[in-house]
Amino acid sequence: MYLGVGVVEVEKQSDFFRLSKGTGVTMVSLATGKKPLSLNSLDNTKWFCQNLPSLVPAYSLSETITSDSTVLDMCAAPGGKTSHISSLSKNCFIVANDRSKKKMTSVSTLLKSQGFDNVNCISSDATKLCDSLPSSSTVPEIFSKSSPDTSGVHSAIKRLPPSSFTHILLDPPCSALGLRPRLHVPSNDDVQKYSVYQRGFVDQAVKLLKPGGVMCYSTCTYNPDENEGVVRHVLEKYEDMELVDVGVELGKEGVEWEGLTEEDRKKVRRFDWCDAEEREDMAGSSIGFFVAKFVKKA
Repeated sequence: MYLGVGVVEVEKQSDFFRLSKGTGVTMVSLATGKKPLSLNSLDNTKWFCQNLPSLVPAYSLSETITSDSTVLDMCAAPGGKTSHISSLSKNCFIVANDRSKKKMTSVSTLLKSQGFDNVNCISSDATKLCDSLPSSSTVPEIFSKSSPDTSGVHSAIKRLPPSSFTHILLDPPCSALGLRPRLHVPSNDDVQKYSVYQRGFVDQAVKLLKPGGVMCYSTCTYNPDENEGVVRHVLEKYEDMELVDVGVELGKEGVEWEGLTEEDRKKVRRFDWCDAEEREDMAGSSIGFFVAKFVKKA
């Protein structure tokens, strides 16, 4: 949505999400010529602001979630996608994880304020989340033997057994080149490192996913190495992982030069505001984003 032209008034991008008061952007001119809607008066326990493409992963994943499902959000902070999954599938068992204990404390507080009591928070390195040995206990049974600390996080749980989850949402750390406004641009060397780093998350997700389970992979970047390149990695390394259609009409198909077949490119969803030809439609007028969906063959 085009609102107008503004001047950024904060020094760091994180301040847009961290600060509860103050001015983030001063509008110089408005597309409508009128004062924009203020969200400050709304009850923030009743809503969570997200860009439209960010809604796609949870929506796509929730299509097959039932009350018997066990769901993992591997990189959950700041909690928007976790709360979206819970709002769509309130009766399932959800585990939300992030490496930062501080961030997961905030996620736990957010979820409690919104009334989502089916989410269990942990703080662990997602690249080491899968235990090397199977367990006779299910994920709900493991958590039934643990109590969250005062921050609302199950700090004692650092590993989870393989083949434990029917659904996994993986939105790993990325170059975030799709975010707007873009206050910090990573170096070329840093951007190139992300796709390698992300494969470590993917490898853990595949191990944690049950046969017949569903995994959604998403990023907020338009860098093909982190998107279609990671999809190609999954398909080449894991014969039991099948790429399926995301199930939404928003966005556009994947790029041609990352080794995916034409059929597979149509199954993923890409939002790229850098493509001048696409700026008039949904794919080009939003943040940069990418979503792919996999099923682990039984």
